[in-house]
Amino acid sequence: MQANNRFLEKKNQDSDHEGFFSVEEFPQGPVKLGRESAPRFTITGIRASSKAQEPALVVLDAGRHVIQGIVKNRRGDPVVSREVVLTWRHRENAVQGDSWRSTISAANSRFEFAGIGSGQHSFEVKAPGYSTAVIEIDVGLDPTNIVVELEEDS
Repeated sequence: MQANNRFLEKKNQDSDHEGFFSVEEFPQGPVKLGRESAPRFTITGIRASSKAQEPALVVLDAGRHVIQGIVKNRRGDPVVSREVVLTWRHRENAVQGDSWRSTISAANSRFEFAGIGSGQHSFEVKAPGYSTAVIEIDVGLDPTNIVVELEEDS
């Protein structure tokens, strides 16, 4: 698993330098892993069993990519957004990973997210007096310098 050992907080766990960890006395049945601090991660679809000896593959939205951008109106004027939300979802077999990050654009209408993994991500940008914009980006393939153009509410 590409995560650090803070992801699952148990007293009796061992972790290595790559983020793999093992836990003794893990509860049996459905398991939901999560982290509430930023960025928020949740992993669902894992079932723990006393018979299972195979590791569970968990993919997290973590990497070395940086996404930055600017929020403008149709005239090209900077717009300070109330909220820029970046979401990601990965599903492999029954295991699903989700991430959620949020920021506001600075006074110069710029925003940045760091530590992003590869794959399909969705931006949602909200600002008072403007319609919400939703933009899809494939991190690792698409440019990571984003221009978000908001339309004024009518």
